[in-house]
Amino acid sequence: MRSTLRIRLTLWYLGVLATVIVAFSAGFYALLSKNFRTNLDSGLRSAAEVTALALNHETEEHLGKLEGEESVRLVLNTMHQTSFPRPDIAVWYGGTLVAEKPGLAGLPAAVVASRIRGIQYPGGYNYSTLEERGTRYRLVVANIWVPSSKAQYLVVANESMTPLESEMGAVGEILLGTVPVCLILAAVGGYFLARKSLTPVLAMAQKADHITSRDLDERIPVEQHHDEFGLLADSFNRVLDRLQDTFRQQRQFMADASHELRTPMSVALTATQVSLEGRPHSREELIETLEVVQSQMLRLRRIVEDMFMLAQADSGVFGTTVTTFYLDEIVQESIRAGRVLGAARGVEVRVGESLPEAEFTGDEGLLRQLLLILVDNAVKYTPSGELVEVWLSSTSTGYRLRVADSGTGVAPADQPYIFDRFYRADKGRSRRQSAAGGGAGLGLAIARWITQLHGGSVWLEHSDSRGSVFCVDLPVEKSPVVAEGAKVAESGGLAGSRS
Repeated sequence: MRSTLRIRLTLWYLGVLATVIVAFSAGFYALLSKNFRTNLDSGLRSAAEVTALALNHETEEHLGKLEGEESVRLVLNTMHQTSFPRPDIAVWYGGTLVAEKPGLAGLPAAVVASRIRGIQYPGGYNYSTLEERGTRYRLVVANIWVPSSKAQYLVVANESMTPLESEMGAVGEILLGTVPVCLILAAVGGYFLARKSLTPVLAMAQKADHITSRDLDERIPVEQHHDEFGLLADSFNRVLDRLQDTFRQQRQFMADASHELRTPMSVALTATQVSLEGRPHSREELIETLEVVQSQMLRLRRIVEDMFMLAQADSGVFGTTVTTFYLDEIVQESIRAGRVLGAARGVEVRVGESLPEAEFTGDEGLLRQLLLILVDNAVKYTPSGELVEVWLSSTSTGYRLRVADSGTGVAPADQPYIFDRFYRADKGRSRRQSAAGGGAGLGLAIARWITQLHGGSVWLEHSDSRGSVFCVDLPVEKSPVVAEGAKVAESGGLAGSRS
């Protein structure tokens, strides 16, 4: 299989080259043959023209046919022996041969007369080809009008085409001999050229065969970054970079998930083992143990649900429910839920300013979960007696949500990673709350996925000792969820309503 591409490239190269060479050779042969024939016709015409001039001059000078005919014979026998030695030239008057100049390579006038007898030639010069005993002759026949004698003469000149055919045969033999040799050399050279050109591909294939999930840090060597193979190697290396990041995230995800799942299981198991010891326990102690087990199981269930949601999101199989609703209503519901959470911690949750009416198309459940995540995080990190505020405002492309707390803020070193899965800036914070994925470091990762699903973005606007502000931008017409909702709305399947 590895040599198939080399052979195909060689055959393509050979086919194109063969087409060019054969077309050039055929064109060259045809052009050369035409030139040779043109030169032969020009020589015969020149001989006929000179003979016609001599005939006109002699008949005009002597004014008598007999004397003129004799003079023409003398002209043909003297001048044409040196000027036109090869063609045979004959002058006819009616059916009588007036004069003839035998040629070294021409047919005698008697033979020519037997072949052209009875043929009517128009005025001017007429060209034809005769074949006699396997030899072809080129013939020019001219009707010459002589004004002085008021007579019509027929001048016939012919010459053998054997030299022309011999030269063309030699040229043909040269072409037939050199073209195959050139094609053979081209095929051999093309094969080795294709082999050398494809060597980097073979090296990349061999290198790629040895790269496994255990050594994804290896890369394809790149010799020339600007040619096609260099671009291919760079693209493959970028794919390996993405695969390495994916495997690293997967391993990290599995390690973090194992750690997060092990903690509540260990706590619940320890509480159960203590309760099952031989000494008797009071009813209150058993109830306390069951409460501990229940809280850990609730936390475990929430972690599993969040992990399942993120796994579906990564695989692209998470099913969304698209409706048209009002964001301000969701904000109010989230604030009410936040007040319940904040009451136990002495934290006040309120609206930063009056909420505008904000109609939106998307997944209402996911956006409600997004707000609960941000409000819950704000309540957790806000000291008792402080304030959490929520704003909703319109932008040029959609809506912006802002959730501000009065906590200690996120350290600058932790801020780039707070949206990563299982990342917790405060490693020792309480994990007893189960709302919105809190306690496992998955809440902000889910919040980022929900905003991206709606074509928006979430970011930490600022964070210092005075508190943190998280912002969410939700465009009205951008995300696949919004586009799907718009199609359903156009068909009459969605309708906004105030509760």
